[in-house]
Amino acid sequence: MALLTDNTTEVTSYADTEAINTTDAVVDGFGWYWQNMLYNSTFPITSTGGGVTTALTGWALSDAATILHVNSSTGKMRFNASASGSYNETATTFMPGSTNSTTLAGISSMQVANLDTQEVDYYQGVTCKISIRATTGCAVGELVVDGKWQSGTSVLASGSGAEIRNWQPDFSAGAGYETTDFTLPADMTTTTNNFQLTLRYTGSSTFDIETIIITVPRTPTTGGLTANTTTGRIGDTITFSRTASGTNYVTSYDWTFGDGNTGTGTGPTNVYNSAGTFDVSLTAYNGEHTGSNNGWNNTPSGNSKGEVTFTRTAYITIDDIDLIFNIYSSEEDAINNVNKFSVDNDGTIDNGSQSLHSYYIFEKLWYRIESNEPVKQFYIDWDDGEDNSPEKANYSLINLESPQFFGVTPHIYTSHERFFPKIRAKSVEGYWSKYYTPYISAAHVSAIIFVTDTLDDYDGKYFIIHDGDGKAYAVWFDMDNSGTAAPYPTGEGYTSVEINPTTGATGAVIAGLVGTALHALDGFTATPIDGSSATVTITNATAGKGKDIDLSTMNKGPALTAGTITWSTTTIGSANDYSALDDRDLSTNQNTSSVVSLEKSGAPRLPIFEPANKPPKSILKIDRNEVFSGIDNAGLINSGLSTGDTNTEEVRATCTNSTKNTASEIKVLVTYKTNSEATGGASAQYGDTEPNVIQKRILKVGTSTASLDASTTPPTCAALKNVDEILEVELLNLLEGTANSKLASDERVYLKTQNNFILCYVSLGNPLVNNLKPGYTLLADGSESSTRGSNVGIARYIFDDGKYFSSNGGITASDTAANPYPDTPSVYQYQNAGSYPALTYDSVTNTSTWTAPTLQTSDVLNITNTAGDVNSSLNGYGQQVVPTKSLVYRHSHLEGDFLDSYGRFLDTYRLIRLQVRDDSYRDRYDTGGDKIEFSYIEHWDKSKYNDSLKRPDYMKTRAYLGAHDDGLSGTPTWFTDVLDNNKNMNYVYGGLGGATNNWAGTDEDGLIMNWFLAVQPRQFRGLFLRMANGPASSSSTGVTASGSATSGIPYTPTIGTDFSKIRLQAWYSAPAGGNDSSGPSNTGSYVWKPLAYTDYTDFDGEDYSSLINSGALHWNIPEDWEAVMSSQLTHPSTNFAGTGGSSPTANWQFPGYGILIGVATKINPSGNTAHDSPHPNIFNILPFDNEHSQIIKIKDPHHISLGDIGLSQNISWQRKGKFVQLKDRMGRAEWRKIASEGGKIKFGGVDLAGTTDRKTVANFQKDAVPVYLTIERPNGNLIRFYGVIENFSEDTPTGKRIPKWNVSLATSYVQEIDSTGTKLTNLIALGGDIGNEQKYLL
Repeated sequence: MALLTDNTTEVTSYADTEAINTTDAVVDGFGWYWQNMLYNSTFPITSTGGGVTTALTGWALSDAATILHVNSSTGKMRFNASASGSYNETATTFMPGSTNSTTLAGISSMQVANLDTQEVDYYQGVTCKISIRATTGCAVGELVVDGKWQSGTSVLASGSGAEIRNWQPDFSAGAGYETTDFTLPADMTTTTNNFQLTLRYTGSSTFDIETIIITVPRTPTTGGLTANTTTGRIGDTITFSRTASGTNYVTSYDWTFGDGNTGTGTGPTNVYNSAGTFDVSLTAYNGEHTGSNNGWNNTPSGNSKGEVTFTRTAYITIDDIDLIFNIYSSEEDAINNVNKFSVDNDGTIDNGSQSLHSYYIFEKLWYRIESNEPVKQFYIDWDDGEDNSPEKANYSLINLESPQFFGVTPHIYTSHERFFPKIRAKSVEGYWSKYYTPYISAAHVSAIIFVTDTLDDYDGKYFIIHDGDGKAYAVWFDMDNSGTAAPYPTGEGYTSVEINPTTGATGAVIAGLVGTALHALDGFTATPIDGSSATVTITNATAGKGKDIDLSTMNKGPALTAGTITWSTTTIGSANDYSALDDRDLSTNQNTSSVVSLEKSGAPRLPIFEPANKPPKSILKIDRNEVFSGIDNAGLINSGLSTGDTNTEEVRATCTNSTKNTASEIKVLVTYKTNSEATGGASAQYGDTEPNVIQKRILKVGTSTASLDASTTPPTCAALKNVDEILEVELLNLLEGTANSKLASDERVYLKTQNNFILCYVSLGNPLVNNLKPGYTLLADGSESSTRGSNVGIARYIFDDGKYFSSNGGITASDTAANPYPDTPSVYQYQNAGSYPALTYDSVTNTSTWTAPTLQTSDVLNITNTAGDVNSSLNGYGQQVVPTKSLVYRHSHLEGDFLDSYGRFLDTYRLIRLQVRDDSYRDRYDTGGDKIEFSYIEHWDKSKYNDSLKRPDYMKTRAYLGAHDDGLSGTPTWFTDVLDNNKNMNYVYGGLGGATNNWAGTDEDGLIMNWFLAVQPRQFRGLFLRMANGPASSSSTGVTASGSATSGIPYTPTIGTDFSKIRLQAWYSAPAGGNDSSGPSNTGSYVWKPLAYTDYTDFDGEDYSSLINSGALHWNIPEDWEAVMSSQLTHPSTNFAGTGGSSPTANWQFPGYGILIGVATKINPSGNTAHDSPHPNIFNILPFDNEHSQIIKIKDPHHISLGDIGLSQNISWQRKGKFVQLKDRMGRAEWRKIASEGGKIKFGGVDLAGTTDRKTVANFQKDAVPVYLTIERPNGNLIRFYGVIENFSEDTPTGKRIPKWNVSLATSYVQEIDSTGTKLTNLIALGGDIGNEQKYLL
């Protein structure tokens, strides 16, 4: 370390104010003290019984019979009452001194600051304090204290130094502390000096002294400041310290480095991004405290800070790197050579080293090149062409009108990598110089971590690794050299590297064998190779960027018992490829044999360009925006496990009529796939469950625990177990009725898990559910997503399917709960700068260590890491390589889905989002400023993705979401819980974590008490509200493992009784006087204007029924909607915007487009002041009109029965198919049926007085309600038609004849049923079944 030049101009020393406030005599801010507690190990006492001692060790007493030591909890010196009732007694002690039994250090080592000479001197002249605590009172003058510093132990006498003379503490108010100052003498420099203290008491009552304290501030000092260099360069890492000599009594250090950066500790580092001379300041603190010490030298506690400080300063010089090729933001700056971009110490210009600029791809920047003599032309090969030959290079030619020393030209880099420009100049005489190019050489370094072998499970596995020349090696395992054939593909040109561990070899042994084998090859070096570590580090022999390791079959089935193999890139190799100009390996510096000249190593004059990556762009498309409620198998996944892993929960069938659950006469046929946990053994209850096979079971509805009935085909059971996926559920009892063996038209059977997750529903109106049926599955497609860099690809697609369910069928209200469904990344989201959860892949080193990343451009959808992927550590549930994902949704009355007035589940909505992640880590060298790899998704953060960021403006965004429930009276409290919209499972509004009801309400129509405020940097067309309203059923009790409980049933709510009465109103920010392009700026120039919107969260359009369902609030963009700040708006009331940390006043301080939503919550008719139960809970609020989001509608496939409708006209239909005619030359024809067609069924009735059939059927047609009609044939068999009423006509005759109505029912499918309720056909088209329909085989 080099000593820096000292330029200290001020030494600061502060003595804190005395603050003695407890019986243990805490003295704040003083470095050391002497404390006589009169009862402790250093002042032993001798008990004579009754709590009185015969002596006070270390004290000279004028009358030992009168001055006593009381053995109380702390010890006291007592001036005891005498017969005469008066005193004139003294007690004297020396500190330190030969008569004192304590061992106290000499005071000559004390150092304090001399403010006159700016030097550190000894303690002379410093101000000290003496404090006495009495436990009884006495009048002023009855206790007199004298003390002085002296050279010996003689009696008190006059002398040099500031003495304590005739100090009379005032204890007239009773017990307490009294304190006074005194000053150390100026000549106190040796260890022979002692302090003599005398107490004289002349009062007439017994007087007790408990504690005496002498405090002296101990000033910290530091030696000279040092650094690893006295003159550094821009980009250098400078390490600072201080010399040990002259450093005393320091408990903590604060550093300032002169460039705005700070540090702490004894060895901080700093990187300077600009040149100049910088003052370095070190402030030392003495944070010693007095909580438990009672000697001159207290021990410092922790890294504490006191108010006693010492500051020393020095300076360091940072030189610029003198490049001849620099970057500027503008042409003017380039010409004037000002404000150039910062350069790293190795000559690299990257984004991370910039303090004033940003350096990204696809940005037009200006480049200035200089020469050492006037030239006519500059040639710049930007190194982003096909190669560096003049024919294929991408180059700029600067033609100068007259010879100059420099030239300026713009350039835009469009790929993300490291660029080595090749430059040359043409002299005035017309001669071209050599190609000059920067020098760098770094080998690619990777590491692999192995696990222990168990039962030869490494046998036959392999991975692929490439050397620096691109040659591929297949490293494969033949355990015990048993003759296993090479497992890697032949014909790929792989070089075989065979490894022969013994059975049970440890990970360290296997790593050593792999390292030894690779180290023996010319293409690698490896360490360690002695089997000392399970990690082997592999370095390519040839410099340059290497390829990722391909783990191939290492982690594929059968899996390694001991874990998974992981790998990482610890150093991305790099080398300047100039082979198109000269294919020889050239030495650095000038040469006479080549047209290429590499600059001298370690002395950069030419830059290496490393523009940072820009975020990819996610584009989400879907093949349908409506989907039927199907089978959602995500409920079969246990917490933290994916499909195929352990799942031992039961699956049961339950009827919405609890009586029929008890009877257990209704049955469904379930086709399902077992999971790997199925044992293959027979079970009395579940039957034979082979692992990973498709099986069928007849599942009895209800809570029965009966044994398996193997007499049926397939077997009948009461529950399923070891279920990996439900493939199809079919209702077997197809007769309609109230008997226990039949279903009523409004009853349903649903499958659910033990933890109350509903998988699907079947009913007479929807007897079969199978996700292969048209309309039950949608395809989310991200294949149109793109990256910015031409050499960057998309590594992962992260789909947020909007389900947000938890393992118990409801939304988890906890930000610490485990992720129950890792294939649903949006179950948890988080903000990216570190807080919850800090799980973003460290893609710079390509490791599977998950750390808080460099800030992205927005929030990042949750990604849960696992090492069990194949060829890179870019893995995790929710991330997938393919750009498409099939999604299935279902209704659940246990998760807030109500029935409509017809008995069908209300349409509900989900918001699907997509975020993509690119593979820019493969070409990332800048570890500080180049970590953006996730696409932008809209968020609500006001500062994180904008403030203090050196980025192009379009990569910085701000938004705000606020809520309050205080009406318009007083100053509202704006909730911070809206931030949970971004990161965890708490509700944005309503339950706020499930604990409380935040909705304020009134019995007045339309009076708004609750408010939301949403601000985005763009005009947006709506907000999607994901509701989490809790069970929408009469009971949420679930079936237990023993099947002893019943379940709740779905129902149609009465608004105001079963659900809060809620009405919404919306406003937008606009100029008070209309659209004003000049943009008013004064407070009050903008107002909130009413906004018409469509509400998709309400109950079939019923008034006061908003927020009963997940859905969107949609509006058209107003022409005069403008971006404003909160302070510019006239709000609904004076205090509306608030002043707290979550208020618009504090947060909406940027131009943004505001939407204000008022929520009126009306007390229900029964006067429930809690504003109804259940009340709505909003889980999140998000904009949806963007390229990465899509809204889908979930529809109930259930059909309503027409069995109660009176029909009086003939029922007719026609079956029809599609045929083609094949004729031979003789005119003979062959007809082939190529498809079946649907059709229509016609029927009608009469409109009799007092009946509602006509109105009911008319409403079915008006609202497009799916219906079914069952017709009995003469033999007792049935035919059931499913469809929608396409046409409804009425015939009202003249006179008093009865009106008629007629219906045309467009069929979706039909089913033939026998008289016992057993199906005769599948659900087929009216025109018949052509066969060959997709089905599952056992």
